[in-house]
Amino acid sequence: MFEKNKFIRVIVFSFSIFLFYSCAKKKVVYLNADNVNEKRINAISFNAANSKFKDGTSSHVSYADIEERIKNCSIDNSEFKNEIHEIFKEYSKKDLLSHVGNSAIPILSILNRISKLSQSEKPLNTNIYACYYPELFLANAQLMNILQRVPLAPFNQESLSTDDPAENENWNEQDNFYKSRFAKLNGLIRSAAIAYQLVEKGRSFEDKIPRIYSEDENGNKKYLFGFKEGIREENLDYQLRTLAEAFSAIGFYERAVYRWNGVTSAKELNMPVTLPNESLQDDLKQIISQLKNTNSIEENNKLPLKLIIAADLLKAGQFATAALSGNNCSTNKTGEVPTDFISLCSELSLIKEKAIKIDLKRLVCSSASKVAIEQSPADLLANMFWNEAQCDAYIKSEPELSNSFLNIKGLSYNYINPGILNPLRLQRKYKRLQDQLLQINQPHLNYFGEVSSHGPILESISKYSPIINEVGSLAKDYLNLAENKVLNMPSVSMIFVTEDYSNILDLISRTKISCSYLASFKDAQSCMIDLKILQEELSFKNDWSHSQKKIISLKFYSSDIRDKLLIISDDHEQIFDNQFLDALNTNGISSLNFNEKFLSIKNLILGEFNNEYYNSRLIEMTVNIIQENPRIDEYNYSAFKSQDGIAYLMRDGLDKNSLNSESCGENFINYNNDKYSNFMKKLEINKNKYGKSFPYLFNPVHTQNFMCSKVKTTYSELPENNNLENRYTSLKWLQLLSKDPSSSPSVNDIYWKSLTGYLSNVRNEMPSLVKHTNNIIGCLESDELDLPSCAIAKDSVEKSFAGLPFLGNYTFVYTPHHLDKLENGKRKIDQKIKIVGVEFKFLISN
Repeated sequence: MFEKNKFIRVIVFSFSIFLFYSCAKKKVVYLNADNVNEKRINAISFNAANSKFKDGTSSHVSYADIEERIKNCSIDNSEFKNEIHEIFKEYSKKDLLSHVGNSAIPILSILNRISKLSQSEKPLNTNIYACYYPELFLANAQLMNILQRVPLAPFNQESLSTDDPAENENWNEQDNFYKSRFAKLNGLIRSAAIAYQLVEKGRSFEDKIPRIYSEDENGNKKYLFGFKEGIREENLDYQLRTLAEAFSAIGFYERAVYRWNGVTSAKELNMPVTLPNESLQDDLKQIISQLKNTNSIEENNKLPLKLIIAADLLKAGQFATAALSGNNCSTNKTGEVPTDFISLCSELSLIKEKAIKIDLKRLVCSSASKVAIEQSPADLLANMFWNEAQCDAYIKSEPELSNSFLNIKGLSYNYINPGILNPLRLQRKYKRLQDQLLQINQPHLNYFGEVSSHGPILESISKYSPIINEVGSLAKDYLNLAENKVLNMPSVSMIFVTEDYSNILDLISRTKISCSYLASFKDAQSCMIDLKILQEELSFKNDWSHSQKKIISLKFYSSDIRDKLLIISDDHEQIFDNQFLDALNTNGISSLNFNEKFLSIKNLILGEFNNEYYNSRLIEMTVNIIQENPRIDEYNYSAFKSQDGIAYLMRDGLDKNSLNSESCGENFINYNNDKYSNFMKKLEINKNKYGKSFPYLFNPVHTQNFMCSKVKTTYSELPENNNLENRYTSLKWLQLLSKDPSSSPSVNDIYWKSLTGYLSNVRNEMPSLVKHTNNIIGCLESDELDLPSCAIAKDSVEKSFAGLPFLGNYTFVYTPHHLDKLENGKRKIDQKIKIVGVEFKFLISN
């Protein structure tokens, strides 16, 4: 929490106006605090983007540059010494982003001076320029590292345009990009690269590395980064290079992770993008020279996105390994190790262990195979990364990872968590995040005063940094839900010119753009606003209002009940019903396979199977269990609630017609692929409207997995991390039912739904299942699920597997079976409890 005096300072800062005194006009000028803050943020971002450095975004340093330094910026120049003294004075302050009244912000003052000193052309107001000293550029790299770490900061705000800020080549020259966190990361990498080259090339000109220092009031020399005065020359050379390697490792790794986190789908990994990172451009030039056909470079200098991320991961691992190759982080390190390097040891160790051994393996080995015939730069790069990640051995040891398309967490992009298909679950998560964001009141937080020169000291706001990741994760869930909805619409609804269809595509596109890269509070806010609008579009209310087929009634009756109700059925249906009811009376459990054959038996289709049934999605289910001689009559007229735990239904994937357990039936695969192909053809015509990444969101593998993937069963507790993918369901509770009738599935088990409905007596008047179902429909249609009258509906739908396909395998469980069995042991034959009918109402959308 905020310290009391610091909190008061923030409030005063936020809601006051600043007073400035103008000497020239002899008058007081009042500026709004927000305007002053914006000017500071712009100034920090502008200088952080290194816009005045040599050759734009280039990190190449020539011997001519060092000659310019010797001529125009001597270490003994008094004007240069004065600038360095001011930099040291600002650097010595505990909080580099602190401010008191109208005083300069230290980090901004330092950036201004470094930017001025590093200009390649002579400025108007000074005689010194081209000050290419490695320590200056290392200082700039350190400041970039500090800035890019501040969570929710306005100076890390990403662009909300359709252009990806990560791949813009001239990022330092464009107003809408230089504020971004990408600009800070690019600046960090570039500054470290320049520093490294200056150390490497500097020895050709001078016997000793010129050292930047300042003197305190007692005449004692002070050095940057915690260097000691008496450091040996060869060790100084080594330590400067090692610092450059350390900052490079951090910059490359953070940029790779940040960009990888912006990816939503497997197809997006192969999206052609431009090359922002100069190091990859250099590698590409070397690779092109190896090709016989030098004209085979990708159009507009583009490569698949995964290769650009892979390049950063490889560089990160290599630089971290190099930085840790000495004894700087060991227990027997010498006193010549700069203290600032020691503070980076744990982070460098983590990067060394993860960047290549884990992250690069996941990215490269799971998303492709080795290219047999190298015909393009992309092929050469792909194989280079394949070899660096040792993919052959990796896939051999874990063959299931082949073409699994793993994300940064090690989860497959092709497997979408089925829990996200229920929009009520997402709404609950959205509300929690929204409440947390309001608690911040971040636009008024005092970012200036929270950071030290050795890294962020952010006690007051660091606890909020995970919120950014949660918002990004929620956005991916909403986008996957939206993709599922779009690809499962009936063919007659997939018309681009209609307002409803065009609107949802616009919303998906806008959400993808605004939610991919999140760093600032404003990024999170903008994303949450778009998620709110998309949420309305994806709500059950909206689904229900646009559905063609709304209620499917399924009835399983004994022959006696059919006779009583004067219902005629054929022999096939009666045999089917008898089998279902016999299993239920014997074990309290019975299975159903809702496939093409089942729909025909239950007379839901006449003639040929209608492929549009594949589009049907569950919203809610109700049940009426009809008994002879029931043990209780509590639920004959009054519906039991889902929390009463009377009846449960589990949904699993549709049975396959193939021997391959990971594939769907041929009929569904053909239908699914044809529908996707037609959608993409129409999208190609309208591609400029929705942004370049938009088409890569859609993947027919997702809809195939939702329909056919089989849940993994366990008789133990659910794995702790099961909620990340929801691949497991636990049957342990079924084993416990005979001893504990109150046993129930875990609340985190999304494959089981507790039903609401009736236990009716065949001798009494039948309860109105239709009325009960219509009450639930009314709540869904009104979107007033929070009203007391809708409590049953909300509790039932929110905890269900709503959103999953209607077709599939189901297991129905009647939990009081063992209590009925005990009771039957005390009764005569003609008084025994027996289930003679089950009626289901399925509310579906399509």
